[in-house]
Amino acid sequence: MAFLHGGSASGPCSIQDMTTPSSAPEQGQQPTPDASASTSAQAPTFPPVSQERSAQSAPTQDRTSLWKTATILLALALVVLLVVFYLRGTGSSADSGTAQSASAEAATETAAQLPEFAPSLTNPEALKILRAEARRDANDGRAVGSPDAPVVMVEFSDFSCPMCTRFATQVEPELQKLIDDGTLRIEYRDLVIFQQHGSNIAAAGGWAAAAQGKHAEYRHTVWEAAGSGHPEYTVDSVVELAQKAGVPDLEKFRADLTSEEIAAKVKAETEHAFSLGIQGTPFMMINDTTISGAYPLDFVTRTIEEQAKEAAAK
Repeated sequence: MAFLHGGSASGPCSIQDMTTPSSAPEQGQQPTPDASASTSAQAPTFPPVSQERSAQSAPTQDRTSLWKTATILLALALVVLLVVFYLRGTGSSADSGTAQSASAEAATETAAQLPEFAPSLTNPEALKILRAEARRDANDGRAVGSPDAPVVMVEFSDFSCPMCTRFATQVEPELQKLIDDGTLRIEYRDLVIFQQHGSNIAAAGGWAAAAQGKHAEYRHTVWEAAGSGHPEYTVDSVVELAQKAGVPDLEKFRADLTSEEIAAKVKAETEHAFSLGIQGTPFMMINDTTISGAYPLDFVTRTIEEQAKEAAAK
């Protein structure tokens, strides 16, 4: 699934950034993930495509991508040259304003060409995977929304991923109205990419908080404290976040947080995501479609609404 770049939306934090405490690479080198997890070279891109079909289409896709890239670069170069010559000829601040206006109009035109929502996938194998992910378990302490909601968003995220922070703080709060009116259910999954920053500890904290009915509060507290960049987590700092979130029994929380059982659950969900070919966070499965990266609210909302319409028509 392609994702937008730039100011309107940001691509996902990638598996290429993943390291473990014992194998942290130098900047610019390919990291070595957990031996039991897929590497970026091994994991297929979601949605899956058969090897025969992929081999047949790859050269055409590469040429198309190169032509598109070349066309865009040439167009940008021409625009820059025209603006430079124009400003040299006049030198006035008014002309500078005109150039800025032209640039804004070009940006608006480009934005208008972007899709309004993520369309449903048509690959049968991908659809089978998507439809099997939603658990709709009423006892799932890490989910919000009705198990009977027509749209289920399965969200894979990492607490040290800056794009996840953006999505969680700028988009998710505005989706609450769709949860409240029964349209949307969100089921959260772990995909640990930044273990070197302790995101596996923060993920374990989510399970420990859920055991006391405080997952939503914990999640909100962690994201609000994340700030920019890659926040660091330790057992003590996660316990402090749990206290701020109102988790009542902190001794039990610490015991659960450091338990082998919960560590195994976090690892299992991460490996499951890799096995599906998911290579970055945030990654959302929304009924029959996917969103990879921190898309803007309008795009996500329209995608959910379209999936609700399709569900009602079935």
